[in-house]
Amino acid sequence: MSEYIKQTACNRLNVLVIGAGPCGLRAAIECALLGANVVVVHENVAFSQLIEPELDANGYAPGWRAAFEPHGHILSEYEFDALIGADGKRNTLPGFPRQVVRGKLAIGITANFINNKTSAEEKVQEISGVAYIFNQAFFKDMKKETGVDLENIVYYKDATHYFVMCAKKQSLLEKGVIKQDFDDISQLLSRDNVDQEMLCKYAAQAADFATHGKLPQLNYAQNHNGQADIAMFDFTALCSAVYSTRLSERCGRNLIMTIVGDSLHEPFWPTGSGAARGFLGCFDVAWMLRNFGINKMGPTEIIAERENIYKLLAQTTKENMSKAISKYTIDPKTRYPSIEMTVGPHDVLEQVDTDNPRMRPTSKPLSLRCVHPVHQINTPFKRKHRFWRFCHQALMPFKLRVINFKTQSWGDGRALAALIGKFRSDLVDYISLCSMGDPERMIDTVFSTVESTYNIPRPCEDHLAWAKLSDSARIDYLARIIENLRSDSAALQQILSPTLKAGLARKRTVQMVDTSKAKKSEQIKRRAGDLINSFASTSIWPQNLDTPIAQNGNLNGVENGLDVEKMSEEEVG
Repeated sequence: MSEYIKQTACNRLNVLVIGAGPCGLRAAIECALLGANVVVVHENVAFSQLIEPELDANGYAPGWRAAFEPHGHILSEYEFDALIGADGKRNTLPGFPRQVVRGKLAIGITANFINNKTSAEEKVQEISGVAYIFNQAFFKDMKKETGVDLENIVYYKDATHYFVMCAKKQSLLEKGVIKQDFDDISQLLSRDNVDQEMLCKYAAQAADFATHGKLPQLNYAQNHNGQADIAMFDFTALCSAVYSTRLSERCGRNLIMTIVGDSLHEPFWPTGSGAARGFLGCFDVAWMLRNFGINKMGPTEIIAERENIYKLLAQTTKENMSKAISKYTIDPKTRYPSIEMTVGPHDVLEQVDTDNPRMRPTSKPLSLRCVHPVHQINTPFKRKHRFWRFCHQALMPFKLRVINFKTQSWGDGRALAALIGKFRSDLVDYISLCSMGDPERMIDTVFSTVESTYNIPRPCEDHLAWAKLSDSARIDYLARIIENLRSDSAALQQILSPTLKAGLARKRTVQMVDTSKAKKSEQIKRRAGDLINSFASTSIWPQNLDTPIAQNGNLNGVENGLDVEKMSEEEVG
């Protein structure tokens, strides 16, 4: 699409996305398509606060950074130009006031029933949404027969039978679900005022009537606490952000902050509009960042355009959007028939926070932090982050929390021993070293092994010195180890050998071949060829065989039972 300008529109921007839900990931993808360098943080790494740029002794100011939990995470060194909050209603991104829109009392109930996937269950049709206003007879019959009085009901069938319904308060009181009436909604739906057993019966009756009694069993699935997976909550109040975007400037460094998804506009869930409006918001944010990246418009002009588009979001329906869905892009004009520009550049000045109170012309573009495309700039952080990702992924099976290259992650020597043992278990027995409980001996063993095998000298004398080693010295040492492991064909052979043994063992069982799946077998064969060719000069020798299964990129010995389709990424390291 022309809007992305061949991934050059935002190629001078570093972007941080908080939250890896549907909207967070979609926003990240759109930014990447625009050419930005994108980092997404999820629940294992929690955003804590922004770190403002400060001038050093030489008068240089780094870019905007963030603090994370766990403390000291390597991402705290990442400098970014745009920050997207996509972590839902909690919205940890500061500076975005919310306004509450209260409607009439609305009490929602969600219930998950076990799906045994029987033929009878498969025949039951889903209910995409039935509202009282459109089918009054249905809800009147339900109330007459069961006493359950609803505003609407939705049923989806997946891993469970999932029902969502909006119940009337009087019906809940009459059925004994709510014990006592209160004007305060939080008190009304408090745990002490809800009979859980009657709530389960209430939802089951509604589900049974809505499906015409065709679900043979309505047994509740269990939640993470081992209890019936049912919940009742209030969605009378819906929150929306007062505005969608802010600009902060410190020491000449600019940061664009914006929010998407539920952080921006909380949906009325019975309408099923949450994901739809969330994705529209992601497209709008991408368009705004595109304008910042192109750097031809003034910041207040761009923010004003974004706020005008945001005003349309809550009112957006299928009926008032452009009908040519296939032509939708991040350009708002392809999705919204008309955009009223009621917000001007001077109306968004309160959304600009700067330490340089100069009178900037609203049409003057910002000076971007990076002069060249960020992907072409080699920074110390890039190198450090690249090695950290390798170590982090390699050490995940060992349950080691490696969040940086400091003492807290590497000081006791376990991570170093695990890294070698992961790829060369013949050299380092991680379990045995850990069972000794002697960090000094562990470090000495690993240092000696690495030095004798790869001719890499010790970075320091002992465990105490290793714990105090600087980040740069530790990274240099690990980098040399990693490069040697990557180029070590013997290590690759060892990693693959468990898979080869498993494949050979399957030869003992006679397998019936379904010739109707010939096309599938061709795909497997091509995949096997691609895998072997990627190890061009590697020969893989299985035990007790005189002929290599693969040599110099040629696929041989397929009849030996090598099931490439079942080779997982974990098996090949």
